[in-house]
Amino acid sequence: MSAIRILLDVNLVMCYWFYGGKTRLVRTDAGAPGRVWGVATWVKLRRREARMQEDIAQQSRTLFDLIRRFWSCFGQHLNAVLDRRGLNVPQYMALVALDQLGETTMGQLSKKLHLTMGASTNLVDKLIRGAFVSRTRGTEDRRVVKVRLEAKGREVLHDVEEKAVSFMTGALAEVEPDRRRQFIESYNNMVVISESKDTAAAFAGPDS
Repeated sequence: MSAIRILLDVNLVMCYWFYGGKTRLVRTDAGAPGRVWGVATWVKLRRREARMQEDIAQQSRTLFDLIRRFWSCFGQHLNAVLDRRGLNVPQYMALVALDQLGETTMGQLSKKLHLTMGASTNLVDKLIRGAFVSRTRGTEDRRVVKVRLEAKGREVLHDVEEKAVSFMTGALAEVEPDRRRQFIESYNNMVVISESKDTAAAFAGPDS
């Protein structure tokens, strides 16, 4: 028996005791008249809700495993492209962030990458040595340091995009057109929902 169902049964016993052993519970929904439910019906509804939560949790684990397997396969191709340029994945992500932000401050870049200023500076220093990005100081305030993507950095992004499209084209070609559209729509929904949530809080530990 799962922990959720154990807690459900404990909750039932407490409620039964609270209502003095009565066999009927009253629930009033917002904007609706009171509905009298038998204990058995109430338990059935609660267990159905618990099963639904368990199903969603299991589906989430399956999705996570599929995403991990996909990125493990795709990551090999990505690393091969980056290795030829003398880059790694964190540096590539910095190039992607700069492409999205345009010329930006180190503070904004650090926030976008979810890194400390020190870690971001280390990444940028290496990219500058490779001429993938450039760094300048503000004309009005010399304390403000700005970073921007250079032509060589854009070449990397274009190269990776072309290889990624080629890789995914080969995979999607094995899927029927209707299934492809369903997959893209579902993936888009997941992205939209994920972007609307506080992912940092979701991944934070209990002591964070």
